[in-house]
Amino acid sequence: IIDWLDDCIAAREIEQIYSVREILIQFRSVLRDMTGKQEGRLEMIVKEKIGESYDSVVAAVQIEKALPDVKADKMREVFTGIKEHMEVLGYKESVDTYSEEAIQYYKYGKKSWPSLNYTVPVDDSVKNKIVLRFEIEHKLYFGICPWNGRNNWETPKDNHTTEYISKNLTPEFIKKETTASTWYWWMYLNEDSDVNFKYCNADYLKLFDECEFKAYMEKVYDTIDRVIKDIIDRKGDA
Repeated sequence: IIDWLDDCIAAREIEQIYSVREILIQFRSVLRDMTGKQEGRLEMIVKEKIGESYDSVVAAVQIEKALPDVKADKMREVFTGIKEHMEVLGYKESVDTYSEEAIQYYKYGKKSWPSLNYTVPVDDSVKNKIVLRFEIEHKLYFGICPWNGRNNWETPKDNHTTEYISKNLTPEFIKKETTASTWYWWMYLNEDSDVNFKYCNADYLKLFDECEFKAYMEKVYDTIDRVIKDIIDRKGDA
């Protein structure tokens, strides 16, 4: 049923009917919560197995120590995939702040803001003031934000740049509520996915399956392509 709901939510016809789509998303969330409760029994079995012997406990401890690195590698793989896709689109130069940040995110539990940043072709009046930024907090998202060479939250927005971005670099389907103090606009990549990199939920764990990871990233790439095409079309009409 959950797989069927995934297909329904992703259908173009449903995208046009916001209220129905939201109901389907909520229904899917309830079903995932219900089926997730079955995992409690599995956890009990694992707990009993770990406690059976010295070797089992040692193995569990070693696995626990390795998990932050495993998760960091997966996060880096996500950003590397985006970087390779952007190169295909012609964006070859980027400021990468995700390799060390990924391990800080998982090993030390820091809000390290792993990200990938690209300069945007713009008029001289806003040149070097903004970037197209891919970032992970809990989920993967991207957008246009101020820039000082490395960080976005230390650079305030200004009215001229805000107006320029609104006119030339904001896709029609971006909602006003996706602006923020440190972003001109942002949106989730693969917004139909519930993958949560912080809490490592069931959808996140599927990323360690090769086919599931590929399917997740394909939808990420689809979002990137859709947004960039919309921006290019807007600039062409201007």
